[in-house]
Amino acid sequence: MSTTETKSGLIANGRTLPLEGVRVDGTLRGAGLEVTLTQRFRNDEAVPIEAVYVFPLEEGAAVCGFAALVNGELVRGRVEEREQAFARYDDALMDGHAAFLLDQERPDVFTASVGNLRPGEMIELQIRYVALSQREGDGLRVSIPTTVSPRYTPANGRPEVGEPDRARVNPKRWPTVPVGLTLAIDVALGGPLAGVESPSHPIRTTLRDDGARVELAQADVALDRDVVILVTPRDQGRPYAMVAREDDGRHVAMVSFLPDVPEDGRGADVVFLLDCSGSMEGTSIEAAKRALLLCIRALGPNDRFDVVRFGNTFHALWGESRPFDEQSLAAASRHVAGISADLGGTDILAPLTSILNRRGLVRVLLLTDGQVSNEAEVIALAGAHASHAKIFGF
Repeated sequence: MSTTETKSGLIANGRTLPLEGVRVDGTLRGAGLEVTLTQRFRNDEAVPIEAVYVFPLEEGAAVCGFAALVNGELVRGRVEEREQAFARYDDALMDGHAAFLLDQERPDVFTASVGNLRPGEMIELQIRYVALSQREGDGLRVSIPTTVSPRYTPANGRPEVGEPDRARVNPKRWPTVPVGLTLAIDVALGGPLAGVESPSHPIRTTLRDDGARVELAQADVALDRDVVILVTPRDQGRPYAMVAREDDGRHVAMVSFLPDVPEDGRGADVVFLLDCSGSMEGTSIEAAKRALLLCIRALGPNDRFDVVRFGNTFHALWGESRPFDEQSLAAASRHVAGISADLGGTDILAPLTSILNRRGLVRVLLLTDGQVSNEAEVIALAGAHASHAKIFGF
């Protein structure tokens, strides 16, 4: 939950509108995840208010429902063209009616606006979305974001009209939010599970023959990190299919299987791109350095590699990939040991351009703690080199 100039994360007419609670209810069916996110607010002011708040969703998620529960009455939203939606919202405010608007700022950042909330009223905003879980090892990784990460905006970006991109996606933040999160995920994979764990939070799991119910072990957990849950089926390699029927009677199916792809025996050309911007200072850079050394030591005898550190500028260890052997490993280890987070902002476009312009097939492993506001340019650059490069983010 982004905190926009107040500790509650929601402001209205310059005053705080208390956020009373956040609830996440989800269902994992195969690789598909359906989530209902409920935010509960109350207007304790003596006048009607308009409230605006920013919140995160899983990148790649598809929003399929938006509703507001006001005094027991459920108001459902509908999709309209952006300009038309804003116009209808403004007209409702001018006429003194209650109004609700959900707008996408980024693939993983949304803004909700609540207009003409009367004194003493309590509302629940319900956002329903679907997403795909990610495979991690032998299991599936479910991630529920709770914070909007700061984004670095390059100083030489394109001219902006209206509210600057830097202000829109980087509202003022507070270190804590005085409300809690409750969460319950129903896991239905069609068979027993080998295990359920969370590297981010203590959880409570109730196992069933066909899955499990997963809840946070503590009530009102702080909104300070993503909730990550790893679900491992007992029979990891077993293919399975799920069939459902649409409202109009049509049937749809989801098939999940792990193909057996043989290795070709050729070595890889790997460039490790390490974020050394100021935000990485402290535990982040130390964790990234440990992860980087583990990745380097996992290379094979036919692999080649290089290390590039970046911030406002970038510096390569060699400027070209060298064979992985005892000498290059020792040189890279010494180099990584002396790295610190001293290169300013997170300007990824320049070092990535330099790496992708190298000859031959290349794999880029990016280690970073942050996000950028010019992600469209970064993705376009990656797409232009998709025939000879693969990029993985950590």
